[in-house]
Amino acid sequence: MFVFVCLCALYLMCGQIQCKCTSIFHIKKYFSNYFYFKSYFCGVKYLKPLGNSARIAVCAPARKISKSEIIPFEKWCKSNFGDLFYSENLFLEYHQFSGTDVQRANDLNGIFARTDIDAVFFARGGYGTIHILDMLNFDLLSQNPKWLCGFSDISALHMHCFSNYAMPTLHSIMPISFLQYNNDSSFNTSALLTANFLKNGQIHYDLPDSFNGVELSNFKIIGGNMSVIYSLLGSRSIPQNQPFVLFLEDLDEYMYHIDRMLFAFKRASLFTNCIAIFVGSFSDLKDNKVPYGLSVEDIFKTVLKELNIPIYFGYPSGHTALNYPIPFGVNANISNNTITFALD
Repeated sequence: MFVFVCLCALYLMCGQIQCKCTSIFHIKKYFSNYFYFKSYFCGVKYLKPLGNSARIAVCAPARKISKSEIIPFEKWCKSNFGDLFYSENLFLEYHQFSGTDVQRANDLNGIFARTDIDAVFFARGGYGTIHILDMLNFDLLSQNPKWLCGFSDISALHMHCFSNYAMPTLHSIMPISFLQYNNDSSFNTSALLTANFLKNGQIHYDLPDSFNGVELSNFKIIGGNMSVIYSLLGSRSIPQNQPFVLFLEDLDEYMYHIDRMLFAFKRASLFTNCIAIFVGSFSDLKDNKVPYGLSVEDIFKTVLKELNIPIYFGYPSGHTALNYPIPFGVNANISNNTITFALD
């Protein structure tokens, strides 16, 4: 704590906070990222590659799931890792959810506290993670780091961990995905890349031609489902001071709502520290009887034109069988149309 206080004092003396920032508002503004700076300065225990005997937990912070829906994932997991652990309330049902908010939060907090769990695969997305986000003890997770793996509604956890703890997480396929895309070649590649990264701490894969000529080094990606990130605006689950590349994907949205969310992001200053935008799949989109008139690509280019942020389309991730893993918060490089991720 003494070291952290001294570093905060140095941060102040460097002129980051002007004398005019004497009100509670300004103090709150500049110290809203307390946990991120604490992690950055005091040393995060960075995550490591998993061995073949790693213990994997399955938890459902959002929509409910049945035991039969997880069987294909069980086989994949046991062929790549070691033991599989199911959270206590995994198969409960409460309306659409996998148990009540308290039950789902208790499940995840219990996993956060365990020292014998190496990674957590979230059973599925849907909706509900935001219900329990403020009920979770992330200090337990920072003390016992483990990979958090999933996408869609799990984007809330990805964003919160990056924004507050500088902790890497993995945007990846989930147990329900194995049932949805069984025997699909694109999905099999996605699963292989996911296992390879978790076991080796590094992966690389080719990007589409839309990334021709892109050369980026030593950057970190964060993001996920656009609608989920939209629900986090104005909270401390949004990055404040860290530079990042923003990845966005979505499904089942109206065209006009994609436009609305981008305007909300812009007005909330989400793009202040954004160095580039990678757009993944936008699938199963809807339109009104009177068409909106713009494609997803057109909407992004029109709404964000004056920001002069590079936007690249066609990133191979999202709500499709082609859902390559993205290690959020991990150093990345792009060269010759290939992206490489590697743990420090």
